[in-house]
Amino acid sequence: MKYVLTIIFYFLIITHGITQESEEPQYLWPTDASHALTSSFAESRSGRFHAGIDIKTWGQTGYKVYAIRDGHISRIRVSPFGYGRAIYLTLDTGEHVVYGHLKSFTPEITDYVKSQQQKQNRFAVNLYPKSSQFPVKKGELVGYTGQSGVGFPHLHFEMRDPSHRPVNPHTRGYRVDDDLAPFITKLQIMPMDALSTVNRDVRPLILWPVSLGNHRYRIDKTVQVSGRVSFGVSAYDQMGDIPNKFGTYLNELYVDDKLIFRARYDKFSYSQNNHFKLDRDHRQLVNGNGYFYNLFRDYGNQLYFYPKRDVYYGVLDFNQSPFLNRNAEHILKPVLDLPAGVAPLPSGEHEYRITVSDFWGNTAVVTGKVNVTNGDLYVDYNPASMSLDSMIAETALIEDHEINATADNSNSSPVEMVTEYYDRYVRLAFFATIPIYNLKVTGWLPTGKQYAVPLIRKKGRFVGAWPLSSQEEGPVPLRLFYRDQNGEDVIQNAWLDFTTVPKDAAKSVTTKDGMCRLSFSSGSLFKDYYVRTQFKERDPDIDGLVGRVYELFPRDVPMDKGATLTIEYPEQAPNTGKLAIYSMWRNKLRFAGSKHNYEHNTLTAHVGSLGTFCVAQDTTSPVIMALSPSDGAQVSTTRPQLRAVFKDERAGIAGESNRVLKLDGKKVIAEYDPEKLLLFYKPDNPLSPGKHRVEIHVTDRCNNTASRTHTFWIN
Repeated sequence: MKYVLTIIFYFLIITHGITQESEEPQYLWPTDASHALTSSFAESRSGRFHAGIDIKTWGQTGYKVYAIRDGHISRIRVSPFGYGRAIYLTLDTGEHVVYGHLKSFTPEITDYVKSQQQKQNRFAVNLYPKSSQFPVKKGELVGYTGQSGVGFPHLHFEMRDPSHRPVNPHTRGYRVDDDLAPFITKLQIMPMDALSTVNRDVRPLILWPVSLGNHRYRIDKTVQVSGRVSFGVSAYDQMGDIPNKFGTYLNELYVDDKLIFRARYDKFSYSQNNHFKLDRDHRQLVNGNGYFYNLFRDYGNQLYFYPKRDVYYGVLDFNQSPFLNRNAEHILKPVLDLPAGVAPLPSGEHEYRITVSDFWGNTAVVTGKVNVTNGDLYVDYNPASMSLDSMIAETALIEDHEINATADNSNSSPVEMVTEYYDRYVRLAFFATIPIYNLKVTGWLPTGKQYAVPLIRKKGRFVGAWPLSSQEEGPVPLRLFYRDQNGEDVIQNAWLDFTTVPKDAAKSVTTKDGMCRLSFSSGSLFKDYYVRTQFKERDPDIDGLVGRVYELFPRDVPMDKGATLTIEYPEQAPNTGKLAIYSMWRNKLRFAGSKHNYEHNTLTAHVGSLGTFCVAQDTTSPVIMALSPSDGAQVSTTRPQLRAVFKDERAGIAGESNRVLKLDGKKVIAEYDPEKLLLFYKPDNPLSPGKHRVEIHVTDRCNNTASRTHTFWIN
């Protein structure tokens, strides 16, 4: 009997497995194009997350797109930008599905869309049909793959939960062939405040791992750390022989085999899409070092990817560090935030391990060691501790790689201070142009206590950090005490010039000339902001500039909702209606906004990040490069395609009403391809034989216009 029951038990298990494997999948694969991907979920997309997966269509269009479950079409969107032609399904589960970049819809949907376009007299429409209008069954055709909107031919496939939050389609059972582990390219270890260091500095440290083979990596050199530090990793995934680089799915940090941090990319909310700039390291991206995944939860980060919601979850706190052994901690503690999310670790040597995995469990690993620094790395302020000769040996002129930092002393002082601003502190580097010794740097904290900046001896310079606090308002005076080569005691002044904008405050910052103003609302910022402004030399090769060029910092600290920038232009400025605010990058102008207040001679724009801005005029009309049929053409087809190619170099052309194609004096519903600068239309009905007229009219954002008319004949 025992053996009979055992046989029955295993039979039930086997038959259950067969039944499970033979069951129809809950969701159908959305297209017959391929099962290969070109992009994965939660990858980077210009400061936001990729909300779905992109399915490869081999550079072609016209593959079939299917309903993945029973449901109904709840939204249809047609636009020259973004997803182009897109269909939104509401499934019988309450979930939602998006198909983007379609070439066309089914005939029934196409007729409905065209009728609405004619009704609204525009190409771009956003439609919400009734649930009973377009019911669909699983496997039913809904459209064809294309390349409408932005990008190469592919199918953007997106799944959302009932609350319209994008979810990783792989969590819904969608599989792809992938047995290749991710690649790890770089690591970052970053000090988090003015009491913390990495390799005897307060700068973030980028490390390049050595490959050990089989997607295993090692950082050979032990890194010296103190205080609170965080990790970041630059990595990408690949699938088979597809050359595309994909995002990772699961990132983890272990220290001494203990899990410190985990991020798993399953779901996010569109309302938090810009929190991408906190999940990845915004500073390194702005500085041209590519994308780093932050292995900690920063201030303002509300994403769902992490198991803990504590601020600084994943940050390591190496207590008993040299800075903390001094009197600095109790002086700074009232002005420093010490979030509860940090993981405390004792002094000594620690082994770290970072793992990055794709959805299928293929994993890459990098390991290394950190060690708490010793107190003798720091300057002791006891004058007897250093001889004159040893101090002279430490002095040097500014090194070449330091030139791009911000020098705070405009006069030629014996000691020059160069600053680099970070989120929570200012890095201070001191260079002597003459032999000096016994350097000491002090300043007053907002608590009213005097603080002596701990200094690190480095080759040719001294390095320290001044803590930034939301209670502090610049400019902050610092005093430098030292003895010169003649044995005389010298006091030198230096300044940290900034304006503090607390993250939840509404506040404005105005430049010194009173002509440029940044306005922050209570929802503008993720974290406290320390704004600096300065004027930049005008580039003689850029024509049409009006007034000064403004550099607004910080560029490398992300904002949440952004800020309002207002610039006043001179009352006597010519062609005021042609003026606009532009951002400047590498001497190229990019339109930012042109909201006028003629009474106060101001222009206003919303900016999502800080940088270089100016007011410039645009009096040049757009350029129409081609219009077809050509003038005087004899056309044999009764349904010729009308095409216009045009561009505008400065202000740009925005909005469908500013690019109008006409046939025989009547506006047509033309489609625009922004990547090809092409406006095109093909008549639904045959044209009558004889003479016809095609016209293109374009207007840029500064109301400069251009037009062209061609006459052609249908044979």
